[in-house]
Amino acid sequence: MVIRSKRAAQPYWTELDLSAGSLMVTENISNVPIPHAYIEAIAADVPRHGTEITLTGLRCDSMNFTVAEIEEVLSQTFYPIRPEEFDIRINENAIVRVEPPLEFWYPPEMPRNAMAEGSVTDPDWGSISFRYRVQFRENSLPADKRGVYLYSKKRLAMEPTLLGLNTGMHNFMAHQYMECIVESDDIDNLNIDIIGTNRSSVIQNSDLVRAFLERITQIMKDAVNAHSGFRDKKADEEIETAPQADELRRILGTIAPSQRRNARSLARSFVSRFGAASDEFKYLTPLIIGTANAGEILIELIKVSNSAESVAEIAPKLIELREIERSDAIKLYQGRRNGINGLQRIVEMSVESWGKGPHQEEELHHLLKASPWLIRPDLTGYISSNEGMTRVLDRLAKELGIDRFADPKEISPPPSKSDTPDDEELKKTKRPDLVALLGDGDHPSRVFVVELKAPTLALRIEHLQQLRTYMRKVREFFETAYAQTGYRVAVEGALIGTMPKPDTKSDPQRDLLDEIKNRGPNTEWEVISLTEMLRRTGRVHSEMLEILKTEADVESSADQSSAPAEAESLNELQVPAKEPHDSQQ
Repeated sequence: MVIRSKRAAQPYWTELDLSAGSLMVTENISNVPIPHAYIEAIAADVPRHGTEITLTGLRCDSMNFTVAEIEEVLSQTFYPIRPEEFDIRINENAIVRVEPPLEFWYPPEMPRNAMAEGSVTDPDWGSISFRYRVQFRENSLPADKRGVYLYSKKRLAMEPTLLGLNTGMHNFMAHQYMECIVESDDIDNLNIDIIGTNRSSVIQNSDLVRAFLERITQIMKDAVNAHSGFRDKKADEEIETAPQADELRRILGTIAPSQRRNARSLARSFVSRFGAASDEFKYLTPLIIGTANAGEILIELIKVSNSAESVAEIAPKLIELREIERSDAIKLYQGRRNGINGLQRIVEMSVESWGKGPHQEEELHHLLKASPWLIRPDLTGYISSNEGMTRVLDRLAKELGIDRFADPKEISPPPSKSDTPDDEELKKTKRPDLVALLGDGDHPSRVFVVELKAPTLALRIEHLQQLRTYMRKVREFFETAYAQTGYRVAVEGALIGTMPKPDTKSDPQRDLLDEIKNRGPNTEWEVISLTEMLRRTGRVHSEMLEILKTEADVESSADQSSAPAEAESLNELQVPAKEPHDSQQ
Protein backbone atom coordinates (compact mmCIF):
# COMPACT_ATOMS: atom_id res chain seq x y z
CA MET A 1 0.00 0.00 0.00
CA VAL A 2 1.45 3.36 -1.06
CA ILE A 3 0.31 6.59 0.62
CA ARG A 4 0.99 9.94 -1.07
CA SER A 5 0.16 13.21 0.66
CA LYS A 6 0.84 16.90 0.12
CA ARG A 7 -0.28 20.35 1.20
CA ALA A 8 -1.59 23.03 -1.12
CA ALA A 9 1.23 24.91 -3.01
CA GLN A 10 3.78 22.39 -1.75
CA PRO A 11 6.07 21.41 -4.69
CA TYR A 12 6.51 17.78 -3.62
CA TRP A 13 4.61 14.71 -2.44
CA THR A 14 5.51 12.75 0.69
CA GLU A 15 5.26 9.06 -0.19
CA LEU A 16 5.16 6.14 2.29
CA ASP A 17 5.47 2.53 1.20
CA LEU A 18 3.69 0.14 3.57
CA SER A 19 4.46 -3.50 2.89
CA ALA A 20 1.77 -5.89 4.07
CA GLY A 21 4.27 -8.73 4.01
CA SER A 22 6.35 -7.02 6.70
CA LEU A 23 3.56 -5.56 8.80
CA MET A 24 1.52 -8.75 9.09
CA VAL A 25 4.34 -10.95 10.42
CA THR A 26 5.68 -8.69 13.17
CA GLU A 27 4.52 -8.47 16.77
CA ASN A 28 5.57 -4.83 17.18
CA ILE A 29 4.73 -2.62 14.21
CA SER A 30 6.90 0.20 15.57
CA ASN A 31 9.98 -1.91 14.84
CA VAL A 32 9.15 -2.22 11.13
CA PRO A 33 11.02 0.30 8.95
CA ILE A 34 8.67 2.20 6.64
CA PRO A 35 10.43 3.56 3.54
CA HIS A 36 9.52 7.11 2.61
CA ALA A 37 10.48 9.45 -0.19
CA TYR A 38 9.82 12.96 -1.43
CA ILE A 39 8.51 13.00 -5.00
CA GLU A 40 8.62 16.22 -7.00
CA ALA A 41 5.14 17.35 -8.03
CA ILE A 42 4.40 18.28 -11.59
CA ALA A 43 3.31 21.86 -12.21
CA ALA A 44 -0.38 20.90 -12.47
CA ASP A 45 -0.28 19.15 -9.07
CA VAL A 46 1.30 22.01 -7.10
CA PRO A 47 -2.07 23.65 -6.18
CA ARG A 48 -3.52 20.27 -5.15
CA HIS A 49 -3.71 19.04 -1.60
CA GLY A 50 -4.88 15.82 -0.01
CA THR A 51 -3.95 12.18 0.37
CA GLU A 52 -3.99 9.32 -2.13
CA ILE A 53 -3.94 5.67 -1.06
CA THR A 54 -3.06 3.06 -3.68
CA LEU A 55 -3.57 -0.64 -2.92
CA THR A 56 -1.58 -3.13 -4.99
CA GLY A 57 -1.22 -6.88 -5.07
CA LEU A 58 -4.89 -7.43 -4.23
CA ARG A 59 -6.10 -10.98 -4.62
CA CYS A 60 -9.02 -11.43 -6.98
CA ASP A 61 -11.68 -13.44 -5.19
CA SER A 62 -15.32 -14.18 -5.95
CA MET A 63 -17.90 -12.12 -4.06
CA ASN A 64 -21.60 -12.61 -3.47
CA PHE A 65 -22.26 -8.89 -3.74
CA THR A 66 -23.21 -6.81 -6.73
CA VAL A 67 -21.66 -3.44 -7.47
CA ALA A 68 -24.97 -1.81 -6.47
CA GLU A 69 -24.88 -3.55 -3.07
CA ILE A 70 -21.28 -2.47 -2.44
CA GLU A 71 -22.14 1.10 -3.42
CA GLU A 72 -25.11 1.09 -1.05
CA VAL A 73 -22.96 0.00 1.92
CA LEU A 74 -20.26 2.59 1.19
CA SER A 75 -22.88 5.29 0.65
CA GLN A 76 -24.50 4.54 4.02
CA THR A 77 -21.18 4.21 5.86
CA PHE A 78 -19.93 7.60 4.67
CA TYR A 79 -23.34 9.24 4.32
CA PRO A 80 -22.46 12.79 5.56
CA ILE A 81 -19.28 13.04 3.47
CA ARG A 82 -19.81 15.16 0.39
CA PRO A 83 -18.08 14.14 -2.89
CA GLU A 84 -16.05 17.35 -2.90
CA GLU A 85 -14.60 16.37 0.50
CA PHE A 86 -13.88 12.70 -0.12
CA ASP A 87 -14.32 11.17 -3.56
CA ILE A 88 -15.21 7.46 -3.35
CA ARG A 89 -15.00 5.52 -6.61
CA ILE A 90 -15.45 1.92 -7.75
CA ASN A 91 -13.84 0.96 -11.06
CA GLU A 92 -13.14 4.65 -11.65
CA ASN A 93 -16.85 5.50 -11.30
CA ALA A 94 -17.93 7.83 -8.52
CA ILE A 95 -20.51 6.43 -6.09
CA VAL A 96 -23.83 8.08 -6.81
CA ARG A 97 -25.62 9.54 -3.81
CA VAL A 98 -28.98 7.75 -3.91
CA GLU A 99 -32.06 9.68 -2.83
CA PRO A 100 -34.75 7.11 -1.98
CA PRO A 101 -38.43 7.95 -2.56
CA LEU A 102 -39.84 9.26 0.72
CA GLU A 103 -43.41 9.33 1.99
CA PHE A 104 -42.81 11.58 5.00
CA TRP A 105 -40.01 13.24 6.96
CA TYR A 106 -39.73 14.76 10.42
CA PRO A 107 -39.77 17.55 11.42
CA PRO A 108 -42.25 17.98 8.55
CA GLU A 109 -41.94 21.78 8.33
CA MET A 110 -38.34 21.67 7.09
CA PRO A 111 -37.29 21.00 3.46
CA ARG A 112 -36.37 17.50 2.36
CA ASN A 113 -32.78 16.52 3.30
CA ALA A 114 -32.52 19.44 5.75
CA MET A 115 -31.35 18.73 9.30
CA ALA A 116 -32.87 19.93 12.56
CA GLU A 117 -30.73 20.99 15.53
CA GLY A 118 -30.78 19.43 18.99
CA SER A 119 -28.70 19.11 22.14
CA VAL A 120 -28.60 17.44 25.55
CA THR A 121 -26.82 18.70 28.67
CA ASP A 122 -25.60 17.07 31.87
CA PRO A 123 -24.27 19.23 34.75
CA ASP A 124 -21.36 16.84 35.36
CA TRP A 125 -20.51 15.65 31.85
CA GLY A 126 -21.20 18.69 29.67
CA SER A 127 -23.34 18.76 26.53
CA ILE A 128 -23.74 17.05 23.17
CA SER A 129 -25.01 18.95 20.14
CA PHE A 130 -26.37 17.07 17.17
CA ARG A 131 -28.29 17.41 13.92
CA TYR A 132 -31.05 15.03 12.92
CA ARG A 133 -33.68 14.10 10.38
CA VAL A 134 -36.20 11.22 10.46
CA GLN A 135 -37.50 9.98 7.12
CA PHE A 136 -40.02 7.32 6.14
CA ARG A 137 -39.50 5.56 2.82
CA GLU A 138 -42.29 4.54 0.49
CA ASN A 139 -41.06 0.93 0.57
CA SER A 140 -40.15 -1.02 3.69
CA LEU A 141 -36.52 -1.50 4.69
CA PRO A 142 -34.76 -4.76 5.61
CA ALA A 143 -34.78 -5.38 9.35
CA ASP A 144 -31.07 -4.57 9.74
CA LYS A 145 -31.44 -1.16 8.07
CA ARG A 146 -34.23 0.30 10.24
CA GLY A 147 -33.82 2.88 12.96
CA VAL A 148 -31.16 5.44 13.81
CA TYR A 149 -27.98 5.93 11.78
CA LEU A 150 -25.47 7.74 14.01
CA TYR A 151 -22.56 9.53 12.30
CA SER A 152 -19.59 11.25 13.92
CA LYS A 153 -16.69 12.98 12.19
CA LYS A 154 -18.31 12.06 8.87
CA ARG A 155 -18.25 8.34 9.58
CA LEU A 156 -20.86 5.85 10.74
CA ALA A 157 -20.43 5.44 14.51
CA MET A 158 -23.14 2.87 15.19
CA GLU A 159 -25.03 0.29 13.16
CA PRO A 160 -28.76 0.98 12.58
CA THR A 161 -30.80 0.30 15.71
CA LEU A 162 -34.23 1.14 17.15
CA LEU A 163 -32.68 1.89 20.57
CA GLY A 164 -35.48 1.91 23.17
CA LEU A 165 -38.42 2.35 20.78
CA ASN A 166 -41.36 0.62 22.45
CA THR A 167 -43.00 -2.08 20.33
CA GLY A 168 -46.32 -1.40 22.07
CA MET A 169 -46.62 2.20 20.90
CA HIS A 170 -49.27 3.30 18.41
CA ASN A 171 -48.21 3.01 14.75
CA PHE A 172 -45.07 1.07 15.75
CA MET A 173 -45.12 -0.83 12.43
CA ALA A 174 -44.05 2.42 10.76
CA HIS A 175 -40.53 1.58 11.96
CA GLN A 176 -40.29 -0.75 8.96
CA TYR A 177 -39.98 2.34 6.73
CA MET A 178 -38.02 4.61 9.10
CA GLU A 179 -34.48 5.97 8.96
CA CYS A 180 -33.28 8.43 11.61
CA ILE A 181 -30.14 10.25 10.44
CA VAL A 182 -28.14 11.76 13.34
CA GLU A 183 -24.84 13.64 13.01
CA SER A 184 -22.77 14.61 16.06
CA ASP A 185 -19.03 15.31 16.21
CA ASP A 186 -19.34 15.98 19.95
CA ILE A 187 -19.69 12.29 20.83
CA ASP A 188 -16.18 11.74 19.48
CA ASN A 189 -14.77 14.69 21.45
CA LEU A 190 -15.72 13.50 24.94
CA ASN A 191 -13.13 12.75 27.61
CA ILE A 192 -14.03 9.07 27.34
CA ASP A 193 -14.16 6.93 24.21
CA ILE A 194 -17.77 5.84 23.58
CA ILE A 195 -17.59 4.69 19.95
CA GLY A 196 -16.82 0.99 19.62
CA THR A 197 -13.67 -0.07 17.79
CA ASN A 198 -15.70 -1.68 15.01
CA ARG A 199 -18.07 1.32 15.02
CA SER A 200 -21.11 -0.93 15.43
CA SER A 201 -22.33 0.36 18.80
CA VAL A 202 -22.02 3.18 21.32
CA ILE A 203 -20.82 2.48 24.86
CA GLN A 204 -23.33 3.90 27.36
CA ASN A 205 -20.83 4.63 30.12
CA SER A 206 -22.05 8.07 31.21
CA ASP A 207 -25.30 9.82 32.07
CA LEU A 208 -24.72 12.24 29.20
CA VAL A 209 -24.49 9.46 26.59
CA ARG A 210 -27.58 7.76 28.00
CA ALA A 211 -29.47 11.07 27.93
CA PHE A 212 -28.35 11.59 24.33
CA LEU A 213 -29.64 8.17 23.21
CA GLU A 214 -32.88 8.66 25.15
CA ARG A 215 -33.38 11.97 23.35
CA ILE A 216 -32.85 10.26 19.98
CA THR A 217 -35.36 7.58 20.99
CA GLN A 218 -37.91 10.28 21.90
CA ILE A 219 -37.32 11.97 18.53
CA MET A 220 -38.12 8.67 16.79
CA LYS A 221 -41.28 8.28 18.92
CA ASP A 222 -42.39 11.81 18.00
CA ALA A 223 -41.66 11.07 14.33
CA VAL A 224 -43.70 7.85 14.41
CA ASN A 225 -46.65 9.72 15.97
CA ALA A 226 -46.37 12.52 13.40
CA HIS A 227 -46.23 9.92 10.65
CA SER A 228 -49.40 8.34 12.04
CA GLY A 229 -51.23 11.69 11.78
CA PHE A 230 -49.93 12.11 8.24
CA ARG A 231 -51.09 8.62 7.25
CA ASP A 232 -54.53 9.17 8.82
CA LYS A 233 -54.99 12.38 6.83
CA LYS A 234 -53.85 10.64 3.67
CA ALA A 235 -56.18 7.71 4.43
CA ASP A 236 -59.17 10.06 4.71
CA GLU A 237 -58.32 11.45 1.28
CA GLU A 238 -58.06 7.95 -0.21
CA ILE A 239 -61.38 6.91 1.31
CA GLU A 240 -63.01 9.93 -0.35
CA THR A 241 -61.37 9.59 -3.78
CA ALA A 242 -59.88 6.13 -4.41
CA PRO A 243 -61.85 3.97 -6.90
CA GLN A 244 -61.14 0.92 -4.73
CA ALA A 245 -63.20 2.52 -1.94
CA ASP A 246 -66.35 3.03 -4.04
CA GLU A 247 -68.26 0.21 -2.34
CA LEU A 248 -67.22 1.43 1.08
CA ARG A 249 -68.36 4.99 0.31
CA ARG A 250 -71.71 3.68 -0.88
CA ILE A 251 -72.31 1.76 2.34
CA LEU A 252 -71.09 4.62 4.52
CA GLY A 253 -73.56 6.94 2.81
CA THR A 254 -76.56 4.75 3.67
CA ILE A 255 -76.05 4.05 7.35
CA ALA A 256 -76.72 6.05 10.49
CA PRO A 257 -74.06 8.60 11.55
CA SER A 258 -73.04 6.62 14.63
CA GLN A 259 -72.30 3.44 12.68
CA ARG A 260 -70.74 5.53 9.92
CA ARG A 261 -68.21 7.04 12.30
CA ASN A 262 -67.20 3.64 13.71
CA ALA A 263 -66.92 2.05 10.27
CA ARG A 264 -64.94 5.00 8.96
CA SER A 265 -62.53 4.76 11.90
CA LEU A 266 -61.93 1.12 11.03
CA ALA A 267 -61.48 1.98 7.36
CA ARG A 268 -59.00 4.73 8.20
CA SER A 269 -56.90 2.28 10.22
CA PHE A 270 -56.80 -0.22 7.35
CA VAL A 271 -56.09 2.33 4.62
CA SER A 272 -53.46 4.08 6.75
CA ARG A 273 -51.65 0.80 7.26
CA PHE A 274 -52.01 -0.83 3.83
CA GLY A 275 -53.38 1.73 1.33
CA ALA A 276 -56.68 1.60 -0.56
CA ALA A 277 -55.09 -0.19 -3.54
CA SER A 278 -53.66 -3.04 -1.43
CA ASP A 279 -54.86 -6.62 -1.24
CA GLU A 280 -55.13 -6.23 2.53
CA PHE A 281 -57.73 -3.47 2.16
CA LYS A 282 -59.52 -5.49 -0.52
CA TYR A 283 -60.01 -8.42 1.84
CA LEU A 284 -60.60 -6.41 5.00
CA THR A 285 -63.22 -4.13 3.44
CA PRO A 286 -65.96 -6.83 3.70
CA LEU A 287 -65.32 -6.88 7.45
CA ILE A 288 -65.84 -3.12 7.61
CA ILE A 289 -68.98 -3.32 5.49
CA GLY A 290 -70.23 -6.27 7.52
CA THR A 291 -70.01 -4.14 10.65
CA ALA A 292 -71.64 -1.19 8.94
CA ASN A 293 -74.47 -3.27 7.43
CA ALA A 294 -75.97 -3.68 10.90
CA GLY A 295 -77.08 -0.06 10.56
CA GLU A 296 -78.76 -0.88 7.23
CA ILE A 297 -80.75 -3.65 8.91
CA LEU A 298 -82.17 -1.13 11.38
CA ILE A 299 -83.14 1.16 8.51
CA GLU A 300 -84.89 -1.71 6.73
CA LEU A 301 -86.98 -2.35 9.84
CA ILE A 302 -88.75 0.95 9.24
CA LYS A 303 -89.62 -0.04 5.67
CA VAL A 304 -91.06 -3.46 6.52
CA SER A 305 -92.88 -2.62 9.72
CA ASN A 306 -96.56 -2.30 8.85
CA SER A 307 -98.01 -2.94 12.24
CA ALA A 308 -97.49 0.60 13.49
CA GLU A 309 -99.43 3.69 12.54
CA SER A 310 -96.37 5.97 12.38
CA VAL A 311 -92.60 5.92 12.45
CA ALA A 312 -92.76 7.65 15.81
CA GLU A 313 -94.09 4.41 17.32
CA ILE A 314 -91.12 2.43 15.96
CA ALA A 315 -88.40 5.02 16.59
CA PRO A 316 -87.93 4.31 20.34
CA LYS A 317 -87.44 0.62 19.62
CA LEU A 318 -84.94 1.40 16.87
CA ILE A 319 -82.99 3.67 19.21
CA GLU A 320 -83.03 0.94 21.82
CA LEU A 321 -81.76 -1.63 19.28
CA ARG A 322 -79.04 0.77 18.23
CA GLU A 323 -77.81 1.04 21.79
CA ILE A 324 -77.95 -2.74 22.19
CA GLU A 325 -75.92 -3.09 18.98
CA ARG A 326 -73.18 -0.80 20.27
CA SER A 327 -73.27 -2.43 23.68
CA ASP A 328 -72.88 -5.87 22.08
CA ALA A 329 -69.91 -4.62 20.07
CA ILE A 330 -68.25 -3.33 23.23
CA LYS A 331 -68.95 -6.63 24.96
CA LEU A 332 -67.45 -8.50 21.99
CA TYR A 333 -64.17 -6.60 22.16
CA GLN A 334 -64.09 -6.81 25.96
CA GLY A 335 -64.68 -10.55 25.71
CA ARG A 336 -61.90 -10.90 23.17
CA ARG A 337 -59.58 -8.94 25.41
CA ASN A 338 -60.42 -11.39 28.19
CA GLY A 339 -59.51 -14.17 25.76
CA ILE A 340 -56.13 -12.53 25.23
CA ASN A 341 -55.64 -12.44 29.00
CA GLY A 342 -56.53 -16.13 29.16
CA LEU A 343 -53.92 -16.97 26.54
CA GLN A 344 -51.34 -14.91 28.41
CA ARG A 345 -51.94 -17.02 31.48
CA ILE A 346 -51.40 -20.20 29.47
CA VAL A 347 -48.15 -18.83 28.08
CA GLU A 348 -46.99 -17.78 31.55
CA MET A 349 -47.76 -21.25 32.88
CA SER A 350 -45.64 -22.78 30.14
CA VAL A 351 -42.73 -20.39 30.65
CA GLU A 352 -42.72 -21.13 34.38
CA SER A 353 -42.44 -24.87 33.62
CA TRP A 354 -39.65 -24.37 31.05
CA GLY A 355 -38.07 -27.75 30.31
CA LYS A 356 -39.71 -29.57 33.22
CA GLY A 357 -43.45 -29.04 33.29
CA PRO A 358 -46.28 -30.18 30.97
CA HIS A 359 -46.59 -28.56 27.57
CA GLN A 360 -49.58 -26.30 26.93
CA GLU A 361 -49.63 -26.97 23.17
CA GLU A 362 -53.08 -28.59 23.15
CA GLU A 363 -54.67 -25.69 25.04
CA LEU A 364 -53.10 -23.20 22.63
CA HIS A 365 -54.18 -25.29 19.65
CA HIS A 366 -57.84 -25.36 20.67
CA LEU A 367 -57.89 -21.70 21.68
CA LEU A 368 -56.34 -20.45 18.43
CA LYS A 369 -58.55 -22.69 16.26
CA ALA A 370 -61.67 -21.37 17.98
CA SER A 371 -60.40 -17.77 17.90
CA PRO A 372 -58.06 -17.24 14.91
CA TRP A 373 -58.27 -13.46 15.42
CA LEU A 374 -55.81 -14.01 18.27
CA ILE A 375 -53.16 -14.76 15.66
CA ARG A 376 -53.98 -11.74 13.54
CA PRO A 377 -57.08 -9.54 13.87
CA ASP A 378 -57.93 -9.84 10.16
CA LEU A 379 -58.23 -13.66 10.43
CA THR A 380 -61.68 -13.38 12.00
CA GLY A 381 -63.46 -15.03 9.06
CA TYR A 382 -60.77 -17.50 8.01
CA ILE A 383 -62.34 -20.65 9.47
CA SER A 384 -65.58 -20.95 7.48
CA SER A 385 -68.69 -23.05 8.12
CA ASN A 386 -69.76 -22.70 4.49
CA GLU A 387 -70.44 -26.14 3.00
CA GLY A 388 -68.25 -25.62 -0.04
CA MET A 389 -65.45 -24.25 2.08
CA THR A 390 -65.77 -27.20 4.43
CA ARG A 391 -65.23 -29.64 1.56
CA VAL A 392 -62.12 -27.80 0.46
CA LEU A 393 -60.91 -27.53 4.06
CA ASP A 394 -61.42 -31.26 4.60
CA ARG A 395 -59.50 -32.12 1.43
CA LEU A 396 -56.66 -29.82 2.43
CA ALA A 397 -56.63 -31.16 6.02
CA LYS A 398 -56.41 -34.70 4.64
CA GLU A 399 -53.56 -33.67 2.35
CA LEU A 400 -51.62 -32.18 5.28
CA GLY A 401 -52.65 -34.78 7.84
CA ILE A 402 -54.11 -32.37 10.39
CA ASP A 403 -57.24 -31.96 12.49
CA ARG A 404 -59.41 -35.10 12.29
CA PHE A 405 -57.10 -36.53 9.64
CA ALA A 406 -54.03 -36.33 11.89
CA ASP A 407 -52.30 -39.63 12.57
CA PRO A 408 -51.99 -40.78 16.19
CA LYS A 409 -48.84 -39.72 17.93
CA GLU A 410 -45.86 -41.60 16.58
CA ILE A 411 -43.70 -43.58 18.97
CA SER A 412 -40.84 -41.26 19.89
CA PRO A 413 -37.31 -42.53 19.27
CA PRO A 414 -35.55 -43.58 22.46
CA PRO A 415 -34.01 -40.62 24.28
CA SER A 416 -30.27 -40.11 24.31
CA LYS A 417 -28.15 -38.75 27.13
CA SER A 418 -26.83 -36.09 24.80
CA ASP A 419 -30.32 -34.88 23.85
CA THR A 420 -31.19 -31.30 24.75
CA PRO A 421 -34.83 -30.51 25.59
CA ASP A 422 -35.45 -29.19 22.07
CA ASP A 423 -33.79 -32.30 20.55
CA GLU A 424 -36.41 -34.31 22.41
CA GLU A 425 -39.10 -31.98 21.07
CA LEU A 426 -38.00 -32.66 17.48
CA LYS A 427 -38.53 -36.39 18.00
CA LYS A 428 -42.26 -35.84 18.42
CA THR A 429 -44.78 -35.84 15.63
CA LYS A 430 -44.51 -32.80 13.35
CA ARG A 431 -47.69 -31.17 12.06
CA PRO A 432 -49.17 -27.69 11.58
CA ASP A 433 -51.56 -27.07 14.43
CA LEU A 434 -53.95 -24.82 12.52
CA VAL A 435 -54.86 -24.16 8.90
CA ALA A 436 -57.03 -21.09 8.36
CA LEU A 437 -58.89 -20.40 5.10
CA LEU A 438 -60.50 -17.28 3.69
CA GLY A 439 -62.38 -17.37 0.38
CA ASP A 440 -65.52 -16.59 -1.61
CA GLY A 441 -67.85 -19.45 -2.33
CA ASP A 442 -66.22 -22.80 -2.99
CA HIS A 443 -62.77 -21.42 -3.84
CA PRO A 444 -60.52 -19.89 -1.16
CA SER A 445 -58.41 -16.98 -2.30
CA ARG A 446 -55.94 -17.18 0.58
CA VAL A 447 -54.62 -19.91 2.82
CA PHE A 448 -52.88 -19.12 6.08
CA VAL A 449 -50.80 -21.92 7.61
CA VAL A 450 -49.94 -21.53 11.28
CA GLU A 451 -47.22 -23.71 12.79
CA LEU A 452 -47.69 -23.53 16.55
CA LYS A 453 -44.96 -24.74 18.87
CA ALA A 454 -45.17 -25.30 22.60
CA PRO A 455 -43.99 -22.21 24.52
CA THR A 456 -41.78 -24.36 26.77
CA LEU A 457 -39.07 -24.65 24.09
CA ALA A 458 -37.28 -22.13 21.93
CA LEU A 459 -37.90 -22.14 18.19
CA ARG A 460 -35.22 -23.43 15.81
CA ILE A 461 -34.52 -23.65 12.08
CA GLU A 462 -36.20 -27.07 11.71
CA HIS A 463 -39.51 -25.54 12.80
CA LEU A 464 -39.35 -22.91 10.05
CA GLN A 465 -38.42 -25.55 7.48
CA GLN A 466 -41.44 -27.56 8.57
CA LEU A 467 -43.70 -24.55 8.02
CA ARG A 468 -42.20 -23.94 4.57
CA THR A 469 -42.79 -27.58 3.66
CA TYR A 470 -46.47 -27.36 4.57
CA MET A 471 -46.81 -24.08 2.66
CA ARG A 472 -45.30 -25.77 -0.40
CA LYS A 473 -47.75 -28.67 -0.06
CA VAL A 474 -50.67 -26.23 0.16
CA ARG A 475 -49.52 -24.44 -3.02
CA GLU A 476 -49.12 -27.75 -4.85
CA PHE A 477 -52.57 -28.85 -3.66
CA PHE A 478 -54.31 -25.80 -5.12
CA GLU A 479 -52.17 -25.70 -8.26
CA THR A 480 -53.40 -29.21 -8.99
CA ALA A 481 -57.00 -28.55 -7.94
CA TYR A 482 -57.33 -25.38 -10.06
CA ALA A 483 -54.90 -26.26 -12.87
CA GLN A 484 -57.49 -25.69 -15.62
CA THR A 485 -59.07 -22.54 -14.23
CA GLY A 486 -56.15 -20.14 -13.88
CA TYR A 487 -57.36 -19.39 -10.34
CA ARG A 488 -54.51 -18.49 -8.00
CA VAL A 489 -54.40 -18.95 -4.26
CA ALA A 490 -52.06 -16.90 -2.06
CA VAL A 491 -50.36 -18.94 0.66
CA GLU A 492 -49.00 -17.34 3.81
CA GLY A 493 -47.60 -18.81 6.98
CA ALA A 494 -46.63 -18.00 10.54
CA LEU A 495 -44.37 -19.81 12.99
CA ILE A 496 -45.49 -19.07 16.55
CA GLY A 497 -43.67 -20.00 19.71
CA THR A 498 -40.86 -18.81 21.95
CA MET A 499 -38.09 -16.85 20.25
CA PRO A 500 -34.49 -17.99 20.86
CA LYS A 501 -32.40 -15.81 23.13
CA PRO A 502 -30.09 -13.42 21.21
CA ASP A 503 -27.00 -14.95 22.86
CA THR A 504 -28.01 -18.58 22.35
CA LYS A 505 -25.20 -21.02 21.58
CA SER A 506 -27.47 -23.44 19.72
CA ASP A 507 -26.65 -23.50 15.99
CA PRO A 508 -30.22 -24.42 14.91
CA GLN A 509 -31.55 -21.49 16.95
CA ARG A 510 -28.92 -19.08 15.60
CA ASP A 511 -29.74 -20.27 12.05
CA LEU A 512 -33.37 -19.33 12.68
CA LEU A 513 -32.40 -15.88 13.99
CA ASP A 514 -30.29 -15.38 10.86
CA GLU A 515 -33.27 -16.29 8.62
CA ILE A 516 -35.46 -13.82 10.50
CA LYS A 517 -32.83 -11.09 10.17
CA ASN A 518 -32.60 -11.59 6.39
CA ARG A 519 -36.37 -11.87 5.88
CA GLY A 520 -37.49 -9.48 3.14
CA PRO A 521 -40.63 -7.29 3.11
CA ASN A 522 -42.40 -9.60 0.62
CA THR A 523 -41.61 -12.85 2.41
CA GLU A 524 -44.72 -15.02 2.71
CA TRP A 525 -43.93 -16.24 6.22
CA GLU A 526 -43.27 -14.64 9.58
CA VAL A 527 -41.83 -15.85 12.86
CA ILE A 528 -43.41 -14.30 15.92
CA SER A 529 -43.33 -14.99 19.63
CA LEU A 530 -46.51 -15.70 21.54
CA THR A 531 -46.03 -12.61 23.68
CA GLU A 532 -45.55 -10.33 20.65
CA MET A 533 -48.59 -11.91 18.94
CA LEU A 534 -50.69 -11.11 22.01
CA ARG A 535 -49.37 -7.55 22.21
CA ARG A 536 -50.16 -6.97 18.54
CA THR A 537 -53.73 -8.27 18.83
CA GLY A 538 -54.24 -6.56 22.17
CA ARG A 539 -53.33 -3.17 20.73
CA VAL A 540 -55.95 -3.49 17.99
CA HIS A 541 -58.72 -4.48 20.40
CA SER A 542 -57.82 -1.78 22.92
CA GLU A 543 -57.99 0.85 20.17
CA MET A 544 -61.37 -0.46 19.02
CA LEU A 545 -62.73 -0.34 22.57
CA GLU A 546 -61.60 3.26 22.91
CA ILE A 547 -63.26 4.18 19.61
CA LEU A 548 -66.56 2.50 20.53
CA LYS A 549 -66.68 3.93 24.05
CA THR A 550 -65.77 7.43 22.90
CA GLU A 551 -68.42 7.36 20.16
CA ALA A 552 -71.00 6.11 22.67
CA ASP A 553 -70.24 8.98 25.05
CA VAL A 554 -70.34 11.58 22.27
CA GLU A 555 -73.59 10.28 20.81
CA SER A 556 -75.19 9.98 24.24
CA SER A 557 -74.55 13.68 24.83
CA ALA A 558 -75.83 14.57 21.35
CA ASP A 559 -78.98 12.45 21.80
CA GLN A 560 -79.87 14.18 25.06
CA SER A 561 -79.72 17.61 23.46
CA SER A 562 -81.55 16.68 20.23
CA ALA A 563 -84.18 14.21 21.53
CA PRO A 564 -87.11 16.72 21.72
CA ALA A 565 -86.57 17.98 18.16
CA GLU A 566 -86.24 14.44 16.77
CA ALA A 567 -89.44 13.29 18.47
CA GLU A 568 -91.39 16.23 17.02
CA SER A 569 -90.10 15.59 13.47
CA LEU A 570 -90.77 11.85 13.69
CA ASN A 571 -94.42 12.47 14.63
CA GLU A 572 -94.89 14.20 11.30
CA LEU A 573 -93.86 11.06 9.36
CA GLN A 574 -96.49 8.44 8.56
CA VAL A 575 -96.40 4.96 7.02
CA PRO A 576 -99.40 3.26 5.36
CA ALA A 577 -101.62 1.47 7.81
CA LYS A 578 -101.67 -2.30 7.48
CA GLU A 579 -104.78 -3.94 6.03
CA PRO A 580 -106.77 -6.04 8.57
CA HIS A 581 -105.61 -9.69 8.76
CA ASP A 582 -107.86 -12.46 7.49
CA SER A 583 -109.04 -14.46 10.49
CA GLN A 584 -107.34 -17.62 9.17
CA GLN A 585 -103.97 -16.00 8.42
